[in-house]
Amino acid sequence: MTMEIHFDSRNNWFVLSIRNMICRTYTNPIDAADAVYLHVSGCSEWDDLKGTILNSPVDIFDWENS
Repeated sequence: MTMEIHFDSRNNWFVLSIRNMICRTYTNPIDAADAVYLHVSGCSEWDDLKGTILNSPVDIFDWENS
C-alpha cells in the first residue's frame, strides 16, 4: 500500500494520502506518520488492518523519501 505525506503550501498543512486518496491533514509530518503507525490515519482501508501489519514504519524516520 503506497502512503505519502506531502506539504500543501497553499493551505500550510501536511497531507496524508494512501493510494492517492487524501485521508487527513496534519500540522506537522510527525503527527501524520504517528497516525499511520497507530492505524488512526482516517483511511479505513489502512486503519482496519491494525494488528495484522508487520514492519510498518515506527516513526517518520522509517519512511522512504521519494
